[in-house]
Amino acid sequence: MKPHLLTIVFIAALAVSTGCDHSNPGPTPSPTSPSSPTPTTPAPAPPTQVTAIRITGNATLTSVGATSALTVTATMSDGTTKDLTTGVLWTSSDPSSIAVSQSGVVTALRFGASYVLAQSGSKYASLNVLATPPGTSVVFGRVREPGSSGIPGVEVREGLSGASTVTDADGGYSLANLTATRLAFAKDGFEPVTVDGAPNMFLDLAMQRVVRMAAGSKVDIKLAPHDMDYEVAAGSHCYPCRMIRVTSSGAAQLHLSATWTEPRATLNLWINGHLFEGAAHGPSEAAADGPAGPGELIVYVGLKGGADFYTPFTLTTVVK
Repeated sequence: MKPHLLTIVFIAALAVSTGCDHSNPGPTPSPTSPSSPTPTTPAPAPPTQVTAIRITGNATLTSVGATSALTVTATMSDGTTKDLTTGVLWTSSDPSSIAVSQSGVVTALRFGASYVLAQSGSKYASLNVLATPPGTSVVFGRVREPGSSGIPGVEVREGLSGASTVTDADGGYSLANLTATRLAFAKDGFEPVTVDGAPNMFLDLAMQRVVRMAAGSKVDIKLAPHDMDYEVAAGSHCYPCRMIRVTSSGAAQLHLSATWTEPRATLNLWINGHLFEGAAHGPSEAAADGPAGPGELIVYVGLKGGADFYTPFTLTTVVK
């Protein structure tokens, strides 16, 4: 073979060995494109919640055995309303007068008054339900000791009709079928109270324990923020106030002194309608001199206006 022919064959073979093999192509680069945001799933809406409930319906029953269907409407967190009448817990504050079923039906078992309560979770609603004949009214409420709890066993009597009842274990009471509302409250060991109640309204009443001391002795007393309100002279009130009965076997001249340490208080003494103002600085004292005859001298110790704090004080009497 001629030399130039060998050269041609060699070049052809080399071209075949280095040619592209399309049967096993290499990776092909992808064209560059802008990245797209990953689709997101919307968060589920929070479940609606009860934000408030209220009771509606006829709340005045005029005969024993009468019934009324009450309704509970809930306001939801999305602004809608929902009937929850059968989905709440129903209770009556005085089930001996007004019973309530778990479907919201109230029944008058006797004349009187009761708060009917509905509860849904932490939400509450109440309605005052009255049972009394047409043309009459109810007075109901609670008798309590200032700074303490309700007083059981207090006799509650309406002055004109003669209707009466006794307070329950928490001091609650109700009187129905009334045409007048002047009430007298009495119990041994407590000062009696007579008040004019408002028809068909709740009356919160305080009764003070009797405080009695002999002339020449002393007594420690705590004045509560919502203690008694006494009219100690025409148009003049002692509130909060305590009444103390100072007893003497004969005529005597007394020196009375009320002392305290509560820096926010300035106590006063009232004796026979006369005011003896106290001083709040060095020492905190209200003092008075006066005659005491045989029997009891009524002394009032307290403030001229309300207070939101307790004031312990000592009343000392000295026979001169």
